[in-house]
Amino acid sequence: MSLELRERDIGQLLAQIFSFSADQFGRLFILQCIAGLPVLVAQLVLQPGLDLDLSFGGRPEELAPVVGAFYGKLLIVAVVAALFLPIEVVAASLLVQRLVDGQPPDLPGCLREALRRWPRCLLLTVTLGVIVALGAMCCMVPGVVFSIWFFVVVPVFVIERTPWTGAFARSRGIVGGLSGGGRFLEVLVVYLLTAFAPGMILAPIFLALTLIPSVSAQLILQQTLTMGAGVVMLAAPPLVYYHLRVTREAYDLQRICELVDVIGAQAQQADDRGQA
Repeated sequence: MSLELRERDIGQLLAQIFSFSADQFGRLFILQCIAGLPVLVAQLVLQPGLDLDLSFGGRPEELAPVVGAFYGKLLIVAVVAALFLPIEVVAASLLVQRLVDGQPPDLPGCLREALRRWPRCLLLTVTLGVIVALGAMCCMVPGVVFSIWFFVVVPVFVIERTPWTGAFARSRGIVGGLSGGGRFLEVLVVYLLTAFAPGMILAPIFLALTLIPSVSAQLILQQTLTMGAGVVMLAAPPLVYYHLRVTREAYDLQRICELVDVIGAQAQQADDRGQA
């Protein structure tokens, strides 16, 4: 499957994201497993401490260590997820880039390149997480705004090879605002539908899974479903990145011009060889 670069409206963009996720589900699910399986292992190992037990004998002084242990276990799970997340998001951006360039979807090659870029991308994703978390602490709205502005920060960093310090400004620049040709509202719609809609759909299923007696079985099934639904969120940023490049910078026309130049140069070389 090769990805066609052309201007799309919001409905066509969403259709492209979901159809791409379905077409490349196997590869994207493998990428989801890279971070999802270590998180699942951490949850299973820490399972006894992941249930907040408030039966502390009626003595308030016993509450602090119980809550501290609970949040300490959650922090360990979050750290595990943060360590492996850069590999899957970088590999997903590289996979989309290859398909846009008309190359075969070499997933092992994408993973090798993602591992090579892991240290810098880890710094990028941690910085992004801190920015969004701090924004969310300020009455939630700034966190959503930052999430939209920096929705394509990883594809910018990976595809354009922009230094991580400049990737945030570049991401905000191509997303734009509510006026002046900005695509803020479009990215907001994509963000809401890809980040929150799958979770809302899965919520009743997760509630039904609580009827299973085994907590370990519940965790395994929940994480499997989460990874399956997460392929959409994994595919969305690089596809939105190319959409923004086309709609705001006429990137598709630039590539056509480059192709024409290459074909012209090759034709000229053929003529020169023929005359010789």
